[in-house]
Amino acid sequence: MKTSLKLLSHRKNSNGESPLFVRVRGKNSQGKFVETSINTDLDIDPKHFNKGVLKPRVPNYTDKQRIINSIIDQVNSIIGESKEEGIEPSPQYIKVQYEKRKELKQIRTEVETPQMRDDHQFWKVWEEYWKTKKNTSYGYRKTINTTKNHLMGFEEFTKRTLTFDYILLKTIVFQGELNDYLWNQKNHSNSYVNKLYDNLSGFFHFSHKMGYIRR
Repeated sequence: MKTSLKLLSHRKNSNGESPLFVRVRGKNSQGKFVETSINTDLDIDPKHFNKGVLKPRVPNYTDKQRIINSIIDQVNSIIGESKEEGIEPSPQYIKVQYEKRKELKQIRTEVETPQMRDDHQFWKVWEEYWKTKKNTSYGYRKTINTTKNHLMGFEEFTKRTLTFDYILLKTIVFQGELNDYLWNQKNHSNSYVNKLYDNLSGFFHFSHKMGYIRR
């Protein structure tokens, strides 16, 4: 996997500047070389860009280079974490994960209070969700509590604390690990597991409505 800078010099704004992208090249799942681009949200005068590098005389060079380096660092982090989890990331996968991280960062800035910024946010929101169900039927509350118990058992088994970051940024990994736990450790059927996901979906719908997540 390789990263480089790409300036779309054929596109110019009113100041004659062009958008700058971080280009990610690599193989897809079929082994074919492909590429994707991540927008840096920077506009650069083509005269300040040469052979894939910003020229030091570009206005606010240090700030612009810091933004570029931050994006490349995040891309490398996604690649490393994915490989550790047994996922061979394609350029498109990397872009999707980058956009998810960017979205979550924006969400934290807009809606999270300081006391919610910790690894236990997921369970704090769950308790808030549980309180909204106090006037529902006993059977319904029991299914929600059963889902909670399974999730806590999953935490204990995997030695992993559930967070919105983990579930939203690494959805495929989370589902794979949870399915493995429910199927192979707890011996539950597909239909039973699907019911647990229905309950979890209700929790995420609540979290979305309350503004803790955007999807």
